[in-house]
Amino acid sequence: SVDQILTFFGTELGKRLRRGDGVLREFKFSILTEAGELDPALRGERFLLQGVVDCCLMEEDGMTVLDFKTDRVEPGRAAARAEAYGPQVRTYGKALARIFHKPVKRLCLYFFRTGALIEVPKEP
Repeated sequence: SVDQILTFFGTELGKRLRRGDGVLREFKFSILTEAGELDPALRGERFLLQGVVDCCLMEEDGMTVLDFKTDRVEPGRAAARAEAYGPQVRTYGKALARIFHKPVKRLCLYFFRTGALIEVPKEP
């Protein structure tokens, strides 16, 4: 809803994105990668990884990767739900780091239904 979007843009991260400096939106990528990075049983295999990163804030000292979620998450359950999305957002971060040769500072998920901004650890 409009109220959920306004709530997001009232957050610290939302305000930084509104300024528009160094913001990537809906960034499509394709990158050849080692399958063993995702599953050790596939070590030695390569595959084409494709995805669309919802949003990335590019700064001189690194990137903040942000993925938006519209799940019907109950209040207080966003952190648990974020664990399921951890591999996805970490993969996006690794791909962007390779493409732009910049470190990833933060990996974040924003749940519109609850207004929860969850930071995802860079390593599982």
